[in-house]
Amino acid sequence: MGGSLWATAVQDWEAGKMSYYSLKDKVDRSKEDRVFDLVSNLHKSGKRIDVFYEAGRYGYWPARKLMALGAHVHILPINKLQVIMSGKTIKTDKLDAKFLAGLHPSDHVPTVYIPTLEEEGRRDAEREWNRIKESIGRVNAQMIALIERTPLPGFKSHQTASEWRKAFAKWSKLPEWAECPCLLLLRLPNLLAELEMFEKELATWKQTIQKFQDLQSGKILEFEKLKPGILKNRNYAFNDPDALERETNYFVGMFERVYMSLRFLKSLPQWDRKNLAVVGTSQGGAQAIAGGGLESAVTCVVAHVPALGDHGANFAGRDNGWPKFTHQKIVKAQPDGIQKMLRAVDYVDTAFFAARINPEAALFVSTGLFDNSAHSSSLAAEFNSFRGKNKEFVIVQSGHRIPEKVNTAGLRFLKNNTKITKE
Repeated sequence: MGGSLWATAVQDWEAGKMSYYSLKDKVDRSKEDRVFDLVSNLHKSGKRIDVFYEAGRYGYWPARKLMALGAHVHILPINKLQVIMSGKTIKTDKLDAKFLAGLHPSDHVPTVYIPTLEEEGRRDAEREWNRIKESIGRVNAQMIALIERTPLPGFKSHQTASEWRKAFAKWSKLPEWAECPCLLLLRLPNLLAELEMFEKELATWKQTIQKFQDLQSGKILEFEKLKPGILKNRNYAFNDPDALERETNYFVGMFERVYMSLRFLKSLPQWDRKNLAVVGTSQGGAQAIAGGGLESAVTCVVAHVPALGDHGANFAGRDNGWPKFTHQKIVKAQPDGIQKMLRAVDYVDTAFFAARINPEAALFVSTGLFDNSAHSSSLAAEFNSFRGKNKEFVIVQSGHRIPEKVNTAGLRFLKNNTKITKE
């Protein structure tokens, strides 16, 4: 996607034909609208539309627009891909477009996570917060450097504008003040005014973030009104007619509560907007993975012997994880029980949730070779579904438990992937 041109190529896999369009602004139609019109018309043909485009200046709004039109969108970091021709690496908009059009949805290519509007807003809020704090640090460093060039006492660490103002008033009465370059002394009030401005901006921005968090917290408090009777299942979790339906399956409600809990934590002023970890064991391990898959702000997941994974594994010659939905009496009591159950429990399969965890997050999974509840094969399916690179899979000779050395390894992984900063 260029500034004045959107190079667009379309690959029709059924016809085996590729078409290329050099889309520019027209009097009555922008290049962006022309792309959206093209995708909309292709979607109306009834075919699956996968759109691959290069990450860059346009951000995520084209992706959201394309998804609203019914397309499956994949944003790629084009600098990590190579367009090869005649043994040389060549990069032009047209070649990029044709290369991207030649990608198939089943190809394993690096993609960029597409955040929701709320998630992107939080990112911008964090960037602005960091920008203002960096500006405060920069001005402090400049003033410290200036004072070090004088015989004045100075400071060794960053100070608030109020502390600097008090110091200037005190130092101006010292005999050393007259030994300072006059133009240097004239710079100090300018820097002080700049520091005061940034501190005011930081306080205002903190209030803005707090109002946003309060709004999100208010939405969370409405959750119980929107989801009545979530715990109404008669037989707890899996051997009940309710388990055969997505809307009434117990674990759907359980994972919803995990998600709402994370949203509540994010609404608290104590959250640093940098670290959000979920840790659990067995059914709690499943909730940890689900939490990571549902909330993109999660930065670290530690799941020990997680249950609720790879529910259809027994049809592929493997053991499925607890609670082994397809083996329940309620499934066998109905002619189409297995099909109904599988359709329902796909929504609570941790292998799918693992695939949704933010690739920038970290994932730790432990398993026991003799575990008959959360089989190693089902945990491997979850682990391999995760798209990120920062991950660790620990296999030990044990049953459905956490040996001390595994617990220690999980805590060490959590610590190594937590960014603690002093405010």
